[in-house]
Amino acid sequence: MIWHQLWALECAYWADVDLGSGLEAASFYTDDAVFDLGMDGARLVGRSEIADFYERRRARGPRTTAHLVHNFTVLEHDAVAARTASYIVLHAASGQAPLPVGAPGMITVTHNRYRWSDDCWKIAERVSQVLFVAEDQPTFGPDSTPG
Repeated sequence: MIWHQLWALECAYWADVDLGSGLEAASFYTDDAVFDLGMDGARLVGRSEIADFYERRRARGPRTTAHLVHNFTVLEHDAVAARTASYIVLHAASGQAPLPVGAPGMITVTHNRYRWSDDCWKIAERVSQVLFVAEDQPTFGPDSTPG
């Protein structure tokens, strides 16, 4: 049961990011959440910093992303907390779809902690360990990192 609940949360979150430009992305996090994108200068603390990150990304114009989540595994859980790990394969480019496709822009292992809050699961911490990154990955260009 817990796997399905957390998997549904992950799918809804990444659907909002990819299909809805992250308009609701911050609402998936606890107020004190940490979102560490796995690269220097890319650690967001608190729901407001997360919301600002997605707002800055939208302000730069159209962007097409596909976060493909694989090997989603619940590592531990109880009634109020859970921990998972998964791989994320990211294809991303500025502009409207359809866009040319090539190798993924990035592949990460993501370690997540969740907390039961407001009668639902929320993301308390998302920490990405970058395994592979393309040199031209626009997510981490000079205008996209927090700060």
